[in-house]
Amino acid sequence: MADDPSSSIPWYRSIRFRLVGTAIVIEMLMLGLLLANSYRLVTEALETQTQMRLEALTPLLDASLADRVFQRDHSEIESILHRLTDSQSAEFSYIVVLGPRGELLGKAGEVPAAPNEDFNVQSALSDLTYDTRVQLTLPGETRVGTVQFGLSLVNLAGLRGNVLKQSLLIAGIAVFLSLLLLASLGYLFTRHIARLVAATRRVAQGDFSASIVSASRDEIGMLAENFNRMAASLAHEASERNRQQHELEFLAHHDPLTQLPNRILLADRLAQSIARMQRAQRLLAIVYLDLDDFKPVNDALGHKAGDQLLVMVAQRLKEHTRADDTVCRLGGDEFVLLLGDLGTIEECTQTIERLIAALGKTYVLDQKPVHITASIGMTVYPFDDADADTLMRHADQAMYVAKQSGRNRFHLFDAEHDRQVQMQRSNRARIEAALARQEFVLHYQPKVDMRSGRAIGVEALIRWQHPDEGLLPPSRFLPEVEDSDFAIPLGEWVIATALAQSSEWRASGLNLGISVNISPRHLQSHNFPARLATLLQQHGDLPPAVLELEVVESAALEDVVRVAEVIEACHAMGVTFALDDFGTGYSSLSYFKRLHVDVLKIDQSFVRDLLTDEEDHAIVEGVISLTRTFKRQVIAEGVESAEIGVALLELGCSIAQGYGIAKPMPAADLPQWLANWQPYPQWRN
Repeated sequence: MADDPSSSIPWYRSIRFRLVGTAIVIEMLMLGLLLANSYRLVTEALETQTQMRLEALTPLLDASLADRVFQRDHSEIESILHRLTDSQSAEFSYIVVLGPRGELLGKAGEVPAAPNEDFNVQSALSDLTYDTRVQLTLPGETRVGTVQFGLSLVNLAGLRGNVLKQSLLIAGIAVFLSLLLLASLGYLFTRHIARLVAATRRVAQGDFSASIVSASRDEIGMLAENFNRMAASLAHEASERNRQQHELEFLAHHDPLTQLPNRILLADRLAQSIARMQRAQRLLAIVYLDLDDFKPVNDALGHKAGDQLLVMVAQRLKEHTRADDTVCRLGGDEFVLLLGDLGTIEECTQTIERLIAALGKTYVLDQKPVHITASIGMTVYPFDDADADTLMRHADQAMYVAKQSGRNRFHLFDAEHDRQVQMQRSNRARIEAALARQEFVLHYQPKVDMRSGRAIGVEALIRWQHPDEGLLPPSRFLPEVEDSDFAIPLGEWVIATALAQSSEWRASGLNLGISVNISPRHLQSHNFPARLATLLQQHGDLPPAVLELEVVESAALEDVVRVAEVIEACHAMGVTFALDDFGTGYSSLSYFKRLHVDVLKIDQSFVRDLLTDEEDHAIVEGVISLTRTFKRQVIAEGVESAEIGVALLELGCSIAQGYGIAKPMPAADLPQWLANWQPYPQWRN
């Protein structure tokens, strides 16, 4: 029951129990005192009555027995004794008559073996026999004997018991009536407290609906009225607090401008959607949307108009999605949609196409028509089987692809392409770490004059001394970084290392020119000439002409003006340039004329098949003729046999390099190679 405080308060702690318990204790104490007093009074009454009986029996015994004792009339004594003990109303349990010297003159009844004389009734109640003795005397107070007898207390004890039982019954009835009265009074008094307890329990549980009804106008009534007022006030405060709490929760999980779920609620719904699609074996599309050219509209019409536009966009997104779909605003002009329960990707693309069409319709802001489009990226779970954060990142990446592809379109995330990009990033990070760990080394391939047999220089070629895979050629790692900013510090390391090695060789008496390959990114960096000058100054013992920079033809064609300026600046320092892989790109005589390179390198793809391919033979012959016309040096790479060298000499090219001459080698091996190398005899003839 709602008004029963025992449902929450143990019975032994209730006020009602304490009142009744206190009354019981008081009643029991009073009953105990009453019974003790009754017992005392009854016992005193028994004592008085017994003494009165003894006083009445003494003269009777003297009268009936004194003469017979004096006369020693045993038969008469026995007869009198039996009459006194054998009658149904006999007051004696036993009687013993003794002579003046203690001799036995007669007895009757059950005489105890050693009777003890009782001096009061209390000691005689144990066997309900009052043991005493009376002196027999004749007139003139002549003692003739003694009568020892046991006065029966059975009747008196029964009377005392009846009196005590009646007292107990009366006391019990009085206690029962008192308890009944106290319980009734306790209920009448505590029922209001019970209601208060029940009401406070409801308030503690947040129920402020029920109030306390009390007809009394005493302190209890005032307490109930004040409690009702307090409960009403608490109800109002709780209602206001709940309203504010709901508002705070809504603001914490929704965008205040568009009322759409925000990033926090999006994370929760995305996790729920993934779990739901896993159970249902359906598709979930994560759609990342960014408005195109929102900033110009915002700047032209003001932030207020921009906010109105975002609200309109949010409304159109909700109108063209299902009720179970989620539309969120991340901030700015970025939105995310979760399209769940899809059977095929085509269902999603149809929805996206409808969204693009809807968003592309005219908006009216301040009575002015505004046109705006959206770039959308999309990934589909579980085809893209990633966690929630990764799915968001993939959709974002796809959105940027759509924006870079021309805007006002959508792009579906390609998981395989992303895997390749991630692998490329990982490889690039490992390559960049290799420079810090000093795992790169330079090998050097000699360049010789085939006709004279003299080594005229070396080309520095980078290698990676990988701790797990061994020595790796540049084709294994340079393509990963040549288009990144890391190409600049890596290229500077190659130049600095090559110059240091050249300085060491020059100190030992070995004077060789050294050529270094320069990546397009490095060559076109804004401070390349200044950085090169700094590196040359660090090796002041070397003439700048020792260094030759090899530029691939494709790099030279990317920005001819910029490359030409860099070449001229480096020429001013004394550094020479070679145009590498000439003939493999879109070779142009005008470019060749504008780029003041000092050397043309014939690519090895033409040199290898020089003896078997007429077209390659014609290309090599044309390049050699071109260098002769423009008065440039020419060098052929890829010479792998003596016969190719002979053919090049016949065409007018005497400078060459290739595996037929020497493979790239560590710097420490070059002096020994120079000491032992001899040109092919055919070349001298």
